Amino acid sequence: MSSEEDEQLTGTCQLPNGCTLYWSDEDGLGRRYISDEIGGGVVVWVTALVCESTILAALCKEKELQHKAARSEYLKGKDGKL
Repeated sequence: MSSEEDEQLTGTCQLPNGCTLYWSDEDGLGRRYISDEIGGGVVVWVTALVCESTILAALCKEKELQHKAARSEYLKGKDGKL
């Protein structure tokens, strides 16, 4: 993250994956969340642009799709086919 971004940060927290989540206030328009997961910083969520329920739905859908893919791979290995 740049020193300019560091000066505007409201807070940080350590994530279970070893990365850091940063957030800053957006002039009364919500917050911007950034992670250092891929180096230099990646925007995770801007609350003024995307509703919390949309983020939650996307997380749930991703977990569902991962589960389906893992189950499919398991069944392929078990029976040699679907």
